[in-house]
Amino acid sequence: MSVLSQLPARLARTAGATLLGLAALTACAPTVATGPTTPVEPAEPVIPQPGEIAMTGPVRVALLVPTGSGDADRNALGNALERAARLALTDRPGSSIELTVLSTGGDPTMAATAATQAVAMDADLIVGPLFSGSVSAVGPIAQQAGIPVLSFSNNAAVGGDNVYVLGRTFGTSARRLVSFAAAQGLRNTGLIHTQDAEGRAALAAVQTAATESGAQLVAVASYPRSREGIPAAAEFFTNQMLRAGVDNLLLSDRGTGLIYAASFLPFHGMNVTTTQIMGLQELTGGAISAERALEGAWYTVIDESAVAAFNNRYASQYGSAPHSLASLAYDGIAAADTLVADARASQNPRAFDASNLTRSAGFTGAEGTFRFRPDGGTDRALAIMEVTRDGPQLVDPAPGARTFAGL
Repeated sequence: MSVLSQLPARLARTAGATLLGLAALTACAPTVATGPTTPVEPAEPVIPQPGEIAMTGPVRVALLVPTGSGDADRNALGNALERAARLALTDRPGSSIELTVLSTGGDPTMAATAATQAVAMDADLIVGPLFSGSVSAVGPIAQQAGIPVLSFSNNAAVGGDNVYVLGRTFGTSARRLVSFAAAQGLRNTGLIHTQDAEGRAALAAVQTAATESGAQLVAVASYPRSREGIPAAAEFFTNQMLRAGVDNLLLSDRGTGLIYAASFLPFHGMNVTTTQIMGLQELTGGAISAERALEGAWYTVIDESAVAAFNNRYASQYGSAPHSLASLAYDGIAAADTLVADARASQNPRAFDASNLTRSAGFTGAEGTFRFRPDGGTDRALAIMEVTRDGPQLVDPAPGARTFAGL
């Protein structure tokens, strides 16, 4: 048995490359007669330790996408994620990222198998998977191996313990809106949310945002998201806000439910011109603009110029528009490549340490600037827009590249 065959895979690759290089140099060197010399032992190769990347050669990244289930929609989404990831590498000539695509089928069991494969191939980082059940299956396997995970999920609950959530969550919007309102002197915050898992996630996000921004969450109310449930709860949830004296009010709902719930606020006595209404989800569309209770309401949007540029590059490369989630894969690879380049420039092999992943400067991605949070969430540079009868109007632009001032 050879010495190399007894070494771990990563050590064997590094040592093997070193020995081959020495052999090649020996073969090419001219014969020169010299006197007696003292043999010089070859320098030992630098072997990356767990959690470290090699300072030369490829850095292995496993991309976990929901292909392989036979479901046409999931396969199309998985292919779009892979294409966006490869576009990120195309945009970075000379990248050291070596991408290996592994199928999860959108299934936790398949995702766990893919994570095990990623560990076996000595992956330095896992990007994906998408569905929260798959992320929960992958996380413990990756954590035991010391491999960070940049998931595509938008479920904040799966973040933490070396897992980061690239998807846009309620927390992303809540932090931006609540902190901006507080900066304008609006610190008595209220929340009306739906009685479901989405509403509970919104409540957790607003509680955290209020604490971080110095605001006070002074009133919380909820309603069943149904044609009968909203009017039945409307007088109660409006009075809750009025009694607490809220000066800014967040609504978690979307679409028709949001419009219906908001319409009852002035009906039951709230002055929506002096109480700042804010939507945790985008307030766009003619029906929303036509609802008087939502006129002047604030909401957040991503950097539209960055998204347009990404969409154009993707379409030029692949001949079709990207899936709305494809940008998440681009962002994951962009962050990985940036960290590898910085690590090698500074000769710090711990590229994917939590301190580097959560650096305050963040990263530049398909949707503008973003950064990972210590709790596994993600901040994104969001603009604040206002609903008007003439269409959306800008209230506060997205923080510029590489800055999160105001967040």
